[in-house]
Formats: sequence, structure tokens, C-alpha cells
Amino acid sequence: MASSDWSPLANILNDSDVKRGVTAGNVPPNGGGTFVFGFATKTNTPGGVGFYCNLANFSPTAKGASVSGAFKKSGGSGDANHCVFLFLALQNTDINGIGYILGLTDDATPRLVLRKGALISGLPDDPVGSSGILARSTDSFAIDGWLHVKLEAVSNPSGDVVLNVYKSDLVANPVTAPVWAAVDGMKDYPGGITETAFIDDALGVNSGSLPLAAGRVGFGMTTSDVGRAVYLDHLTIARDT
Repeated sequence: MASSDWSPLANILNDSDVKRGVTAGNVPPNGGGTFVFGFATKTNTPGGVGFYCNLANFSPTAKGASVSGAFKKSGGSGDANHCVFLFLALQNTDINGIGYILGLTDDATPRLVLRKGALISGLPDDPVGSSGILARSTDSFAIDGWLHVKLEAVSNPSGDVVLNVYKSDLVANPVTAPVWAAVDGMKDYPGGITETAFIDDALGVNSGSLPLAAGRVGFGMTTSDVGRAVYLDHLTIARDT
């Protein structure tokens, strides 16, 4: 996808607070090219930065969608107080908007979590069932280690939205040829019918609110400290037809 296919969300931190753009100054994931996309904080101003796909039929999607990509939190001068994520079904084009969020938590030993809520609230490492956390990985992931993940939101005729989370082993599989598998701990969800699915049910019981049937797709970070960085590569998106 081209850079022109992505638009910045409203109410994000400005470039003097968080630099953003492509760089050849960081090692890409297995199978990646020369450049990666990064965010790097220059002040301790709290907030977030993100981009959504502005292509026709994606802004918003009419039904469900999927997004995959490799990302990592960088050590730099600090490991905590920032997170990186992909999102689906964002209900508007604002960093304060509500969506489904998959990413690494904001602490120094981050876990992979699936959360439903406002992007600006980030990804706290809270227990499942609090702060909108729908699922949390058993394992934590290394700072400066790439993680390749995929999030699907399938809108069923019943009104349920089925959320599937996967990861691919980047040691064995390049980003160009992922082999998707379940994430330890992020299965057997409440209402789940398969080992990778969370059912955001049409009655609004399992997540505590009504499901998000459609919306915008994108990526971003939140931060509350200076000297933090995250990187992303090989983003792919698709939509239900």
C-alpha cells in the first residue's frame, strides 16, 4: 500500500511530540524490505498517534475486515509507558474513537492483548474483563523483538461479530509468507466457539457493549513519556464482501 492510502486520525499528537515516518535505521523483520515505519516520542506529552486506511470501501468498511502486520516496541531510553497496535471497526476517524484493538501493552514486559475501547486509552496489562480487555496472551514478548499478528472481525448475519487473533512465528516464517496459529492464552474466550474466536455477541453480553459491525482499519501508538519508539512493517488489510 502507498503512503497516500493512509490518513492521520484527528486529535493526534503533533510531529514535535511524536516523530513518525519511514526509516532504514531499524532492522526489519524476517523477510522485510529496506524500510520500516516508526513512531518516536520527543516529549512526555501524553496522547496517541494513528493512521487509518482511506481507500474506497475501507473508510468505513460495510462489514467486517482483517488487518495483519509486524510490530515491536523499541527499548531506546525506556521500555514502558507506550504501546503499539493495529485496529479494526473504528467508529470514526478520531484517536478518541472506539474500535477493536490488538497490540502490545504499555509496560516493560508487554503481552499481546485484544481490547475493545477508545484508541487513546492504549493497552494496559489489565486482567481480562477490565478496561475493555477481551483477551490477553499467556506469554510476554521481548522488547525490540518483532511480532507478526493478525486480527479478524467477521460480521455475522445474526449481528454477532467474531474476533479471531493469530500470530506467525517470524523465526520460521518471513512476513511475506505467514503461517497463522492461535496465541497461547488468547483462546477459549467467553462465548467462544473455536480456540481463536471471541464472540462479541449481538446482545452485548460478552464484551459488555454492543458489537462493532464495521468501521475503519489502521495502526497507531499511545505514549506518556519521552524517548519511546515503536516500529511496524508489512501491514495488510482485507474486508468482507
